[in-house]
Amino acid sequence: MGNVLSHNEEQFGNIVVDKSVELGSGTYGTVYEGYVADQPATRLAIKMFKGDDERARTNYEKELAVAQALSKAFNGKCNPHILCLFGHFERPSNNEYYIVYTKATSDLLSFMKSKGVVGNGMSPYHGVPLHPYVSNINQSTKYNIINTLVNALHALHSIGVTHNDISLKNILLYGDTAPYEFVLSDLGKVCKHKDVHSQVPVPVCRARVRGTRPFMKSYSYSSQEEMMWGDIYATGLILYSFLTGHTPLTDAGLRTMPLNLKEPLEFSVRGKTVRVPKSVLNKLVNTMVFASTYKDASAFYEIWRPYRNLL
Repeated sequence: MGNVLSHNEEQFGNIVVDKSVELGSGTYGTVYEGYVADQPATRLAIKMFKGDDERARTNYEKELAVAQALSKAFNGKCNPHILCLFGHFERPSNNEYYIVYTKATSDLLSFMKSKGVVGNGMSPYHGVPLHPYVSNINQSTKYNIINTLVNALHALHSIGVTHNDISLKNILLYGDTAPYEFVLSDLGKVCKHKDVHSQVPVPVCRARVRGTRPFMKSYSYSSQEEMMWGDIYATGLILYSFLTGHTPLTDAGLRTMPLNLKEPLEFSVRGKTVRVPKSVLNKLVNTMVFASTYKDASAFYEIWRPYRNLL
């Protein structure tokens, strides 16, 4: 006997959409909660693209193509640091198109607010200091967020594509207690520059990039290298704020305020000690945020290499 659905639920194959629980929304449509019919504990985030014109289908097909490409781009598997496609389905008669991902516990902005950050998530990046909260963040969590973002960027850039919308809301968190797992999400703006001969079947980038404004280095880029630099810069801003509880940005732009942590990251997990020197942390983030050329900015990969995947 199958599951009895509530009046707010719809079933498509083995996937159930609960339209009474909205996880987010945007110009594309709405993200709903759902679950696998024969495994209700497997919670899903189901992104519905809906509209009366072709844009809904076009946006759906673009993101699906990117998600499918990335789901097998890394030796035929998903990269553990990038949100992985769970499934998809369509209902063209209603102009509804669905992409399915596993549901996260939270996003990085919500997590930071739960630890003491005040504001709406944008105002801190326009000169309003972030509330001191760093003492509330577990050391292993700090390591995991750094490791996730550095590895995710390296993975995307190594196959010739850029993310173009790295922000606090687009980093998802899984788990209820530390050490949490993180993934980079929102693949809707992933693309490749017109001059790049990447084998990954993703769209060619438009002349102007539409990301999240406080995290954007520029609105237009002349090369793939500059676009990668934009990803690196946004990630550096996030790590700077996450590690310190304040931001290097003001209404006037970037302040010359290099990261100067006084303590290393050091913690023990399952009897194993992980230690990242403060000099490495400072050099990593300052390279990402304050580098003057892409060549300089890309050096952050090598800075972190000895400290990758220590857990």
